[in-house]
Amino acid sequence: MRIRSRAYGSAINPGNACSSFGSGETRDYTVNILGTQLGTKEISLGNNIEIYPNPTADLLHIQGKEFILLLEVYNMEGRKIKRQTINNSNITIDVSAYVPGEYLVKIFTRTNNRTFKVFKN
Repeated sequence: MRIRSRAYGSAINPGNACSSFGSGETRDYTVNILGTQLGTKEISLGNNIEIYPNPTADLLHIQGKEFILLLEVYNMEGRKIKRQTINNSNITIDVSAYVPGEYLVKIFTRTNNRTFKVFKN
């Protein structure tokens, strides 16, 4: 990708970054575009916890083989927006009131603490 800035009053056509002109600045950058998927139907954390669907618009289901003791949800600014004591291995969280975007969900069990991304449509 080439970005050019021209000096004020230059007659260069702004649609042609490859032409030459007397004053200004030119910078070349390499941009790598990676094919990534922003969500999956299910996240499996070892064999202990499953989270689905992801992305979700309203309900997020979490199933564990061991009891989930505590759940915390953080927005991408790092603010804790939910903290809930669970004491169950299967829960459903209503995220319908959340603003669309990315959230971090932290799950506490007796043996593990896991944090994962959830995408809200």
